[in-house]
Amino acid sequence: MLALNHQINSLYFSPTGTTQSIVEAIANQLTNRAKIYDITLPENRLNPPSFGKKDLLILGSPVYAGRVPELIHDYISHLKGNQTPVILIAVYGNRAYEDTLIELYDMLYTNGFIPISAGAFIGEHSYTNKVGTQRPDSTDLAIAKDFSLSSYKIIQENPIEEIVLKLPGNHPYKELLKRPSLGPTLKPSCILCNTCVTHCPTGALSIEDKLIIDDSKCIQCCSCVKKCPVNALEFGGVTDIIRENLIKNCKSYKNPEIFFASPI
Repeated sequence: MLALNHQINSLYFSPTGTTQSIVEAIANQLTNRAKIYDITLPENRLNPPSFGKKDLLILGSPVYAGRVPELIHDYISHLKGNQTPVILIAVYGNRAYEDTLIELYDMLYTNGFIPISAGAFIGEHSYTNKVGTQRPDSTDLAIAKDFSLSSYKIIQENPIEEIVLKLPGNHPYKELLKRPSLGPTLKPSCILCNTCVTHCPTGALSIEDKLIIDDSKCIQCCSCVKKCPVNALEFGGVTDIIRENLIKNCKSYKNPEIFFASPI
Protein backbone atom coordinates (compact mmCIF):
# COMPACT_ATOMS: atom_id res chain seq x y z
CA MET A 1 0.00 0.00 0.00
CA LEU A 2 1.06 3.59 -0.62
CA ALA A 3 2.01 6.08 2.05
CA LEU A 4 -1.25 8.04 1.93
CA ASN A 5 -1.91 11.62 2.93
CA HIS A 6 -5.65 11.25 2.35
CA GLN A 7 -8.60 9.28 3.69
CA ILE A 8 -9.87 7.20 0.75
CA ASN A 9 -13.65 7.22 0.26
CA SER A 10 -15.56 5.02 -2.20
CA LEU A 11 -19.04 6.12 -3.25
CA TYR A 12 -21.06 4.28 -5.86
CA PHE A 13 -24.50 3.47 -7.20
CA SER A 14 -24.31 -0.08 -8.53
CA PRO A 15 -27.52 -2.11 -8.96
CA THR A 16 -25.81 -4.95 -10.84
CA GLY A 17 -22.39 -4.74 -9.16
CA THR A 18 -20.22 -3.70 -12.12
CA THR A 19 -19.64 -0.11 -11.00
CA GLN A 20 -18.89 -1.35 -7.50
CA SER A 21 -16.21 -3.73 -8.80
CA ILE A 22 -14.35 -0.96 -10.64
CA VAL A 23 -14.53 1.52 -7.77
CA GLU A 24 -13.36 -1.13 -5.31
CA ALA A 25 -10.43 -2.09 -7.56
CA ILE A 26 -9.32 1.55 -7.64
CA ALA A 27 -9.75 2.06 -3.89
CA ASN A 28 -8.16 -1.23 -2.85
CA GLN A 29 -5.04 -0.43 -4.83
CA LEU A 30 -4.52 2.52 -2.50
CA THR A 31 -5.71 1.17 0.83
CA ASN A 32 -7.62 -1.62 2.54
CA ARG A 33 -9.30 0.94 4.80
CA ALA A 34 -11.45 2.90 2.40
CA LYS A 35 -14.66 4.34 3.79
CA ILE A 36 -17.53 2.99 1.69
CA TYR A 37 -20.72 4.79 0.69
CA ASP A 38 -22.88 2.34 -1.24
CA ILE A 39 -25.86 4.44 -2.30
CA THR A 40 -27.61 1.72 -4.29
CA LEU A 41 -30.45 1.23 -1.81
CA PRO A 42 -32.93 3.98 -0.87
CA GLU A 43 -32.05 4.00 2.83
CA ASN A 44 -28.43 4.82 1.97
CA ARG A 45 -29.33 7.94 -0.01
CA LEU A 46 -30.72 10.00 2.86
CA ASN A 47 -27.77 12.03 4.16
CA PRO A 48 -25.12 13.01 1.58
CA PRO A 49 -21.75 13.40 3.38
CA SER A 50 -19.24 16.23 3.31
CA PHE A 51 -15.54 15.82 2.58
CA GLY A 52 -12.44 17.89 3.32
CA LYS A 53 -9.02 18.59 1.86
CA LYS A 54 -7.56 15.42 3.37
CA ASP A 55 -10.19 13.21 1.77
CA LEU A 56 -9.99 11.56 -1.64
CA LEU A 57 -13.36 10.59 -3.09
CA ILE A 58 -13.72 7.86 -5.72
CA LEU A 59 -17.20 8.28 -7.18
CA GLY A 60 -18.71 5.71 -9.53
CA SER A 61 -21.93 5.81 -11.53
CA PRO A 62 -23.41 3.54 -14.19
CA VAL A 63 -24.38 5.13 -17.49
CA TYR A 64 -28.09 5.25 -18.30
CA ALA A 65 -28.70 6.34 -21.90
CA GLY A 66 -25.54 8.46 -21.92
CA ARG A 67 -26.21 10.24 -18.61
CA VAL A 68 -25.88 9.92 -14.86
CA PRO A 69 -28.99 8.06 -13.60
CA GLU A 70 -31.65 10.60 -12.73
CA LEU A 71 -32.37 8.72 -9.51
CA ILE A 72 -29.06 9.84 -7.96
CA HIS A 73 -28.91 13.43 -9.29
CA ASP A 74 -30.22 14.95 -6.09
CA TYR A 75 -27.91 12.94 -3.85
CA ILE A 76 -24.75 13.76 -5.82
CA SER A 77 -25.77 17.40 -6.07
CA HIS A 78 -25.86 17.59 -2.26
CA LEU A 79 -22.37 16.14 -1.68
CA LYS A 80 -20.06 18.80 -0.27
CA GLY A 81 -16.31 19.13 -0.73
CA ASN A 82 -13.63 21.58 0.33
CA GLN A 83 -10.94 21.41 -2.35
CA THR A 84 -11.48 17.65 -2.14
CA PRO A 85 -9.78 15.60 -4.85
CA VAL A 86 -12.19 13.27 -6.66
CA ILE A 87 -11.78 10.44 -9.17
CA LEU A 88 -14.79 10.14 -11.48
CA ILE A 89 -15.87 6.74 -12.81
CA ALA A 90 -18.56 5.93 -15.38
CA VAL A 91 -19.38 2.30 -16.16
CA TYR A 92 -21.34 1.57 -19.32
CA GLY A 93 -22.66 -1.51 -21.09
CA ASN A 94 -20.36 -1.41 -24.13
CA ARG A 95 -22.53 1.07 -26.06
CA ALA A 96 -21.39 4.63 -25.18
CA TYR A 97 -20.86 6.79 -22.11
CA GLU A 98 -21.60 10.07 -23.94
CA ASP A 99 -22.05 12.94 -21.42
CA THR A 100 -21.79 11.00 -18.17
CA LEU A 101 -18.24 11.98 -17.20
CA ILE A 102 -18.66 15.67 -17.96
CA GLU A 103 -21.96 15.66 -16.08
CA LEU A 104 -20.28 14.13 -13.03
CA TYR A 105 -17.49 16.69 -13.34
CA ASP A 106 -19.94 19.59 -13.35
CA MET A 107 -21.93 18.26 -10.40
CA LEU A 108 -18.84 17.71 -8.24
CA TYR A 109 -16.79 20.75 -9.24
CA THR A 110 -19.70 23.03 -8.42
CA ASN A 111 -19.76 21.64 -4.88
CA GLY A 112 -16.11 22.10 -3.94
CA PHE A 113 -14.45 19.01 -5.42
CA ILE A 114 -11.37 19.03 -7.67
CA PRO A 115 -11.53 16.23 -10.29
CA ILE A 116 -8.05 14.74 -10.68
CA SER A 117 -8.86 11.91 -13.08
CA ALA A 118 -11.74 10.09 -14.75
CA GLY A 119 -12.36 6.73 -16.32
CA ALA A 120 -15.04 5.19 -18.54
CA PHE A 121 -15.05 1.44 -17.95
CA ILE A 122 -17.17 -1.31 -19.44
CA GLY A 123 -19.53 -3.58 -17.54
CA GLU A 124 -21.78 -6.36 -18.76
CA HIS A 125 -24.94 -4.71 -20.06
CA SER A 126 -27.83 -4.95 -17.64
CA TYR A 127 -30.25 -5.97 -20.42
CA THR A 128 -28.21 -8.86 -21.85
CA ASN A 129 -25.14 -10.92 -21.02
CA LYS A 130 -24.33 -11.00 -24.73
CA VAL A 131 -23.03 -7.41 -24.65
CA GLY A 132 -20.01 -6.58 -22.52
CA THR A 133 -20.00 -10.23 -21.48
CA GLN A 134 -18.37 -10.80 -18.08
CA ARG A 135 -16.96 -7.28 -18.01
CA PRO A 136 -15.19 -5.89 -16.13
CA ASP A 137 -12.67 -8.62 -16.88
CA SER A 138 -9.13 -9.14 -15.62
CA THR A 139 -7.76 -6.64 -18.14
CA ASP A 140 -10.26 -3.99 -17.02
CA LEU A 141 -9.35 -4.51 -13.38
CA ALA A 142 -5.62 -4.33 -14.12
CA ILE A 143 -6.18 -1.03 -15.95
CA ALA A 144 -8.24 0.23 -12.99
CA LYS A 145 -5.39 -0.56 -10.59
CA ASP A 146 -2.77 1.22 -12.71
CA PHE A 147 -5.19 4.12 -13.15
CA SER A 148 -5.54 4.32 -9.37
CA LEU A 149 -1.82 4.72 -8.77
CA SER A 150 -1.41 7.24 -11.59
CA SER A 151 -4.32 9.25 -10.25
CA TYR A 152 -2.90 9.48 -6.75
CA LYS A 153 0.50 10.46 -8.15
CA ILE A 154 -1.14 13.62 -9.55
CA ILE A 155 -1.97 14.98 -6.09
CA GLN A 156 1.35 13.83 -4.69
CA GLU A 157 3.22 15.91 -7.27
CA ASN A 158 0.94 18.92 -7.86
CA PRO A 159 -0.89 21.46 -5.70
CA ILE A 160 -4.59 20.60 -5.96
CA GLU A 161 -5.53 24.15 -6.98
CA GLU A 162 -3.09 24.10 -9.91
CA ILE A 163 -4.47 21.23 -11.98
CA VAL A 164 -7.27 20.94 -14.52
CA LEU A 165 -9.05 17.92 -15.98
CA LYS A 166 -10.47 18.06 -19.50
CA LEU A 167 -13.15 15.54 -20.42
CA PRO A 168 -15.24 14.64 -23.47
CA GLY A 169 -18.92 15.51 -23.41
CA ASN A 170 -21.43 18.11 -24.45
CA HIS A 171 -23.11 21.22 -23.07
CA PRO A 172 -26.03 21.00 -23.03
CA TYR A 173 -26.02 17.33 -22.11
CA LYS A 174 -27.83 14.69 -24.07
CA GLU A 175 -31.54 14.94 -23.27
CA LEU A 176 -32.67 12.67 -20.45
CA LEU A 177 -34.87 9.94 -21.86
CA LYS A 178 -38.22 9.40 -20.20
CA ARG A 179 -38.22 5.84 -18.96
CA PRO A 180 -41.35 3.79 -19.62
CA SER A 181 -43.53 2.72 -16.72
CA LEU A 182 -42.40 -0.86 -17.01
CA GLY A 183 -41.49 -3.41 -14.39
CA PRO A 184 -40.23 -6.96 -14.74
CA THR A 185 -42.45 -9.88 -15.63
CA LEU A 186 -42.71 -12.61 -13.02
CA LYS A 187 -42.40 -16.27 -14.01
CA PRO A 188 -44.06 -19.19 -12.16
CA SER A 189 -40.65 -20.30 -10.90
CA CYS A 190 -40.59 -17.51 -8.26
CA ILE A 191 -39.94 -18.95 -4.78
CA LEU A 192 -40.68 -15.73 -2.83
CA CYS A 193 -37.12 -15.68 -1.45
CA ASN A 194 -37.13 -11.87 -1.08
CA THR A 195 -33.76 -11.44 -2.84
CA CYS A 196 -35.13 -9.06 -5.46
CA VAL A 197 -36.96 -7.00 -2.82
CA THR A 198 -33.87 -6.45 -0.68
CA HIS A 199 -31.75 -5.39 -3.67
CA CYS A 200 -34.18 -3.09 -5.51
CA PRO A 201 -32.77 0.48 -5.56
CA THR A 202 -36.18 2.14 -5.81
CA GLY A 203 -38.39 0.02 -3.53
CA ALA A 204 -40.43 -1.09 -6.54
CA LEU A 205 -40.77 -4.66 -5.24
CA SER A 206 -42.51 -6.03 -2.15
CA ILE A 207 -43.92 -9.33 -0.96
CA GLU A 208 -47.33 -9.97 0.51
CA ASP A 209 -48.68 -13.40 -0.38
CA LYS A 210 -47.00 -12.90 -3.74
CA LEU A 211 -44.42 -10.60 -5.31
CA ILE A 212 -45.86 -7.12 -5.91
CA ILE A 213 -44.26 -5.04 -8.66
CA ASP A 214 -44.80 -1.27 -8.80
CA ASP A 215 -44.07 -0.42 -12.44
CA SER A 216 -44.14 3.32 -11.71
CA LYS A 217 -41.07 3.06 -9.47
CA CYS A 218 -39.03 0.74 -11.67
CA ILE A 219 -35.98 2.18 -13.49
CA GLN A 220 -35.22 -1.04 -15.41
CA CYS A 221 -31.81 -1.37 -13.76
CA CYS A 222 -32.21 -5.18 -13.87
CA SER A 223 -30.82 -5.72 -10.40
CA CYS A 224 -33.71 -8.10 -9.71
CA VAL A 225 -33.10 -10.03 -12.93
CA LYS A 226 -29.37 -10.41 -12.32
CA LYS A 227 -29.73 -11.42 -8.65
CA CYS A 228 -32.73 -13.76 -8.78
CA PRO A 229 -31.44 -17.26 -7.86
CA VAL A 230 -34.10 -19.04 -9.98
CA ASN A 231 -34.27 -16.67 -12.99
CA ALA A 232 -37.89 -15.84 -12.22
CA LEU A 233 -37.82 -12.25 -13.49
CA GLU A 234 -37.36 -10.81 -16.96
CA PHE A 235 -38.00 -7.62 -18.91
CA GLY A 236 -39.92 -7.63 -22.16
CA GLY A 237 -41.78 -5.06 -24.23
CA VAL A 238 -39.63 -2.15 -25.37
CA THR A 239 -36.57 -3.68 -23.70
CA ASP A 240 -36.74 -6.58 -26.18
CA ILE A 241 -36.21 -4.11 -29.02
CA ILE A 242 -33.36 -2.37 -27.18
CA ARG A 243 -31.79 -5.73 -26.39
CA GLU A 244 -31.88 -6.84 -30.03
CA ASN A 245 -30.27 -3.58 -31.18
CA LEU A 246 -27.55 -3.86 -28.55
CA ILE A 247 -26.69 -7.42 -29.56
CA LYS A 248 -26.62 -6.41 -33.21
CA ASN A 249 -24.58 -3.22 -32.87
CA CYS A 250 -22.58 -3.24 -29.62
CA LYS A 251 -20.78 -6.56 -29.32
CA SER A 252 -17.29 -5.48 -30.41
CA TYR A 253 -14.76 -5.27 -27.55
CA LYS A 254 -14.16 -1.76 -26.26
CA ASN A 255 -11.29 -0.67 -24.05
CA PRO A 256 -11.61 1.59 -21.02
CA GLU A 257 -10.88 5.28 -21.61
CA ILE A 258 -8.97 7.16 -18.91
CA PHE A 259 -8.20 10.84 -18.40
CA PHE A 260 -5.81 12.65 -16.06
CA ALA A 261 -5.60 16.22 -14.84
CA SER A 262 -2.55 18.22 -15.84
CA PRO A 263 -0.95 21.37 -14.44
CA ILE A 264 -2.67 24.62 -15.45
